[in-house]
Amino acid sequence: MKAITLYEPWASLIAIGAKTIETRLHNRAIHAGKKYDANAFGGIMKQAGFFGLGCPMPEPRHGEVVCTVFVSEAEWLGSEHSEAALLDCSSGERFGLILKDPMPIQNSGIIRGKQGIWTWELNMNSISYL
Repeated sequence: MKAITLYEPWASLIAIGAKTIETRLHNRAIHAGKKYDANAFGGIMKQAGFFGLGCPMPEPRHGEVVCTVFVSEAEWLGSEHSEAALLDCSSGERFGLILKDPMPIQNSGIIRGKQGIWTWELNMNSISYL
């Protein structure tokens, strides 16, 4: 399966369904990188709709595949997409993937991710969905 690596907390936010738009151009598994975007937490706290979801901030899972997700659409984003993308999309210069049906994975084990698109050797016997 093709995968992309995202810094935390973005990967876990996709896994729990709190972030439903990713501004990338491909359909992939979501891998949580070892880096943590400390500025992201402050930005998420400012998103008015985030707390309306009723879900707590997820614990970071560095170096693991945290979910698979279906990309249902790809389109240019506007301000109406900002809440779902958890960032300001009002410039009209962002292209986003509309994500559906995240399937959180537990215990994928530590996997080395990489920049760009990479292949994750999915072994259905070694992972379990939450």
